Formats: sequence, structure tokens, C-alpha cells
Amino acid sequence: MSDTELVQRKPYKPESRGWDRGLFDEMVKQLRVYRVSIIPELEDVGAFVYRVIFPFRLELWAAVTVVFSLKEWQTDSDLVIQEMFTSPEGIRSHGCGGKVLGYLLDWAKRNNLNEVRATQVSDPRSKQFWTRHGFVECPAPNVTSDFVHRFGP
Repeated sequence: MSDTELVQRKPYKPESRGWDRGLFDEMVKQLRVYRVSIIPELEDVGAFVYRVIFPFRLELWAAVTVVFSLKEWQTDSDLVIQEMFTSPEGIRSHGCGGKVLGYLLDWAKRNNLNEVRATQVSDPRSKQFWTRHGFVECPAPNVTSDFVHRFGP
């Protein structure tokens, strides 16, 4: 393929596969039962991307922020978790991230999403977190250090 053909190709859009952003927005709104803030990220990245903030009241207020995409074009996964972090940092290791991941897995299963992927899992502590919650490291070549959770057989 020539450079000219590459430049003229249209960028991938999830809508081109028949997926409707409005339907996915409604599905994500189901997470409001957890009193979340939902921020759809509207820039064209070839997937439906959402930033969802889960609040927690421990000894002080904390939040787990998750950035995920639905029907991302680079993988066969239905849900790709791109970022997940707890703030403030001092609240980490109190179980908030595990709770949020449980909520997301339950939500994904109820919405017939078959595969959830955590991408760019780099440090050993993060790898332990994903493994502890039923994720399996993708086989080589796995240049982005992804972990996957599949529902069903």
C-alpha cells in the first residue's frame, strides 16, 4: 500500500461496524447505580471511550477512576480497561480497586460482554492485582503486557 493510499484511508469508526454510540451510552449509564460520574470521551480514537469515577468514603473521600473503551478496534475484547487508579494514593491497598473491578465485571457479564482486557499492565504489583481478580496474561507476543478475563467456556 502506498503512502498516498494510507493518507486517503478513512479512520476506523465503531459506527462503521454497525455499533451505535447511543446504545453504548445507555449501557454505561447502568453504572450510575454505584453513584459514579461518567464522562464520555468524544475524540475520535476508533472506540467508544468513557472515564468513570467511582467515589468511596473511607476514613476520607477517595475515588477510583477507570478509563475504558467498548468495541475497541485493535483487539477482539468487548471492554478494554486502559487506565485504573485510586486517588489519593494513600488509599491504595484498601480494596477499592478490587470492588470497582468486581462491579465492572458484573456489569460486563450482565451486558453480554464476553472479554474484558486490561492493557499496559507493567509493574509486578499491578500484575498481581489483575491475576488475583481472574485475569490471565496474554500469550506472547504480548508487547503491551495485556491481561484478559473471559466469561464462559
